[in-house]
Amino acid sequence: MKKILPILALVGVAVACRNQAEKVLPGNRYFDLHQYFEQQMERLQQQAHSIRKTTAVNGKQEMRELDSLDFSVELKAFAESNINRAAWQDKYAIDSTFTPGGELAGIRYQAMDSTLWVRQIVLSWEADQISEVRIQKAISTPIATTRQWLRYLPAGKISIESDQKVALSGESRVKVEVRFEREE
Repeated sequence: MKKILPILALVGVAVACRNQAEKVLPGNRYFDLHQYFEQQMERLQQQAHSIRKTTAVNGKQEMRELDSLDFSVELKAFAESNINRAAWQDKYAIDSTFTPGGELAGIRYQAMDSTLWVRQIVLSWEADQISEVRIQKAISTPIATTRQWLRYLPAGKISIESDQKVALSGESRVKVEVRFEREE
């Protein structure tokens, strides 16, 4: 009986963790980034103020203070990173982390196929809300190699970094960072 109790405890934790993940991913294998970012675009259009956008192209930087911003443009690359497609159901490994209390703390999706543009997605939660989204993209052809790193913090930051190496024309690097405050 003493040997069975630890096993039953582990089974209980596994079931509770699975149930917690199912709350976040109802009916889908992957988190729906497109839907999430559509909601974020709408929320930020209504609530964001005090916006600072910094753009750097090959090291040349420009910073602007803005009263408003089209967040559908700024978050488009995030929404288009959605991997929740039937054709990709077995193309990404999923790793979830949980708090000691059994609440979902994070999900990581890692591409198992090197030809997929979206290489990795990491979602982090705090207090039942997404606190950070990180996305890595990469694609390589005989002519060019392109990589992107996207980071979204709902509390106030969007960051997109891209580099591209093109045969016969060299390398370029672009970084866009948007910092914003939200009205509550």
